[in-house]
Amino acid sequence: MELATIFPAPVVETDEPIWRPYAGLAGLQVADVTLTAFVLSVGGAEQNPIARVLTDIGWAGLAMLLIVKLTLVLLLFQRQSRVRLASALYAAVVVNNLLFATLYLWRT
Repeated sequence: MELATIFPAPVVETDEPIWRPYAGLAGLQVADVTLTAFVLSVGGAEQNPIARVLTDIGWAGLAMLLIVKLTLVLLLFQRQSRVRLASALYAAVVVNNLLFATLYLWRT
């Protein structure tokens, strides 16, 4: 007997459209790549070793990075899985990039 049969997932009734959290996550991905481009243009460095391979290519690499990120959002949407966790993680990344950009702009 499968665990899902013993412990079925609760059904949560909501008026929120199912696509809204995924649109938010997609927006966070766009913000992350945009802020990363700014940070790199002012002398910052990409800390993620996987993303660094793409960002070292330049603007084409940033475009590929955005395509990869949005594809992952689409895969999450198709599986209806983990969107809130992913959104929380990427919100932290975007806030980090915003802080770096703000500090840079404040000092100049």
